[in-house]
Amino acid sequence: FIHPSGGSIHHYAELAKHMPEGQPFYGIQAQGMNDKDAIQKTIEEMASTYVNMILEKQPQGPYYLGSYSFGVVVVYEMAQQLRTLGHEIRALIQLDQTPDIDDDIHADEAEMLSKLFKRYFKLDADYLRNLGKEEMFKFVFKKAKKAKIIPRFIKLKQFSHYILINQTQTQAWLRYKMLPYKGDMVLFRSEENKGFKPKDLGWGKYVKGHIKIIDVSGDHLSMLKEPNVQAVAKEIVKLLK
Repeated sequence: FIHPSGGSIHHYAELAKHMPEGQPFYGIQAQGMNDKDAIQKTIEEMASTYVNMILEKQPQGPYYLGSYSFGVVVVYEMAQQLRTLGHEIRALIQLDQTPDIDDDIHADEAEMLSKLFKRYFKLDADYLRNLGKEEMFKFVFKKAKKAKIIPRFIKLKQFSHYILINQTQTQAWLRYKMLPYKGDMVLFRSEENKGFKPKDLGWGKYVKGHIKIIDVSGDHLSMLKEPNVQAVAKEIVKLLK
């Protein structure tokens, strides 16, 4: 499973716990999370790095790949690269995310922050702009701490670096040109997106094979948390069998 936006793989911790005994579950974290390595700026570069990591660990397929949020386009490109190398993708698993991103999703940092945290608390982009960059990050950081959506041990510098990674990944997604994928795909769809049209969340434009849709309880965030994550894990185990 490939990291979502922000680069961390902690989002999959509860999912991994529900894998059967003896079933490996690997997560790949983004480069640059340690504030030392360079942050990768294209989807193709990220995918190539992660493919090499997989091949080093397991030189031959078949492979089961999955991701969530921003990571769906990275894992899509990874599947393309692995198939080009002649490897079999037994399952390409995408969790509740459309393949497309709006061109105007982040007009500036203030707009980005207001949209990034809108699920947790309201932020007025115009108010943030008037604060100046340093004060803007401090303001959002304090609200995020108060809302308990970031751990208490996280410092402002780490928070600012996370935002930088998020920005870079968003720009990479905007530049990425998706080519047709000739394999099959499995799409997990949360209750939040059951009414989305098209029902495949837009993947049918790119995936030329069969798209299997699995509906699960919860919304985009809670589907990977207890108790909803148990159903997600159960369906993934079925795919592995």
